[in-house]
Amino acid sequence: WAADGQCKSNPGYMHDSCKYSCWEWRARASSARHHLPGRHSDPAAARFEHRRKAYPDAPIDKNFHCHNWAAKGECLSNRAFMATTCPESCKDKYEDEKDEPPSKPPARTAHRALAGPPPGHREDGRHHPRCIASPTSPQKKKKRKKKKKGEPKEEL
Repeated sequence: WAADGQCKSNPGYMHDSCKYSCWEWRARASSARHHLPGRHSDPAAARFEHRRKAYPDAPIDKNFHCHNWAAKGECLSNRAFMATTCPESCKDKYEDEKDEPPSKPPARTAHRALAGPPPGHREDGRHHPRCIASPTSPQKKKKRKKKKKGEPKEEL
């Protein structure tokens, strides 16, 4: 987005969310005017060289091939290198490993005295009187009187 000029056209978002890219493109634009012979002729390679030097500790990609390497699974198979060289491309790849599935609840014991009564039950196995409904005593539903078509409405 920085390469597309979003740093100028959408500065509020870009300077907050992509600040390193905006700084990098600003520096690249000024250094492109003063390009020295023998330096990188590929602007993308020059950009990543600039990133490496200007922001060594920033969590941004520092190699042109980071995106391709990440797509091929290098973030997990070559973690030490990719974490420092391509943190921007790999940031979403590591999050999945942190989210471990919840552990299974402990199995209920067959002996009720050890496990205690289930919630809403008393020690004798019957439902607690404060339970709203229980399988042994269903609540009664109120029946509504259906009106037939053409009957006048009752007025109060």
